[in-house]
Amino acid sequence: MATDVVAPARATTWQQVKALAASPMAPFYFIAASVAVLTGLGLLMVLSASSVIALDRGVGPFYYLGKQAGALAVGLVGAVALAVLPPEALRRMGWLAWVVAVLLLGLVLTPLGTDVGGNQNWLRLG
Repeated sequence: MATDVVAPARATTWQQVKALAASPMAPFYFIAASVAVLTGLGLLMVLSASSVIALDRGVGPFYYLGKQAGALAVGLVGAVALAVLPPEALRRMGWLAWVVAVLLLGLVLTPLGTDVGGNQNWLRLG
């Protein structure tokens, strides 16, 4: 007498999405996915908008994309560095960060501020 063995039913994609949405980490996953998609689209827009300009200036078409990706990498390293700090260290650094931000905002009103397009909102650093 033979018995039929039935494999367990695989969850459909919709069931997997519903299970993910019900998990406690769902907000993290959805925000991380949104950030990744928007960052990728931003890099794509930089490439689209600057490749012709880069070629016109005699550099490769991916020059500005590389600069933007480098800035993204620096930002990610900084974000990870801040994420691993204990909350007390962040509280202690908060006042210093606030003072530095206010000083930098006021610095554009000094002779170090540069007028670009009628706005003196920039600092010439280089």
